[in-house]
Amino acid sequence: MFIFKNFIYINLYYQSLFFFVPLLTILTVTKNPGYEVIKTVNSVLSQSFKDYEYLIVDANSTDGTYEYLKKLKKEKKINKLILQKSKGIYEAINQGINASKGKYIGIIHAADSYAKEIFFKLNKSFSNKNDILFGSGKLSFNFFNTNIHIKSNAYKQLDKSMSLLHPSTFVKKEIYKKLNFYEEGFKIAADFHFFKKALNNNYKFFNTKLEITDIKFGGISAQLKNSVIIAQELAAISNNYKDKNLISLNFLLIFLKVFLDISKKKIKNNLNIFYKFIYLVVKL
Repeated sequence: MFIFKNFIYINLYYQSLFFFVPLLTILTVTKNPGYEVIKTVNSVLSQSFKDYEYLIVDANSTDGTYEYLKKLKKEKKINKLILQKSKGIYEAINQGINASKGKYIGIIHAADSYAKEIFFKLNKSFSNKNDILFGSGKLSFNFFNTNIHIKSNAYKQLDKSMSLLHPSTFVKKEIYKKLNFYEEGFKIAADFHFFKKALNNNYKFFNTKLEITDIKFGGISAQLKNSVIIAQELAAISNNYKDKNLISLNFLLIFLKVFLDISKKKIKNNLNIFYKFIYLVVKL
């Protein structure tokens, strides 16, 4: 009888490990982020709220990132590490979402970081009635920082522009499945496309009214050389949804690209004044 009871307990223990469903999956995609990834990882691991799994998809980094992440996996500090020779960031993100177990998924990019104790503060907002949680954040430039306050009705502006901060959102995994994940045909604007689909399908957005992330400005969407790609993708999204409000923004971005190409004297890609101007335009 003693042996039989022990067998049951051991069996239940291993089943609990196998079927463990955390509240959150935190997902990071990396490709040669350098030392910046350390800040991102530490911002997750330092959270006192532990009902989460941490999943990282590395897109074949060659700068030592993968070796650093393998060490973390060996030390059981991250739950899953996937090596993926992906075609783009959203393919890697989709792969991570597919491999996730959490009810809600938060995507934090390498070089960005979560606010202290933010998982604990958010815990009361994770409920069956809230499909997508969003909040505010801080945008870090090379020479200055600025707080980005996201209003409660910001999601309603998704018919015009990307009015949410992607790293400051948490989305139910079931919503990703129902909306067929991120459109991998978009290199940059797939997040906007996804959230716009969610709005049009009447999923419930909830503003946590919290500053969730510190975002380092200068990613792929902020590089001057990608302005035409952004304009083309926004135009494709606007055509899909017959949204004329985006057209003016598309032309503005194209005009800025042409103007800067003509007038610049070897203007650097990471031009901080241009970054801030683009951000203010998008927020209009």
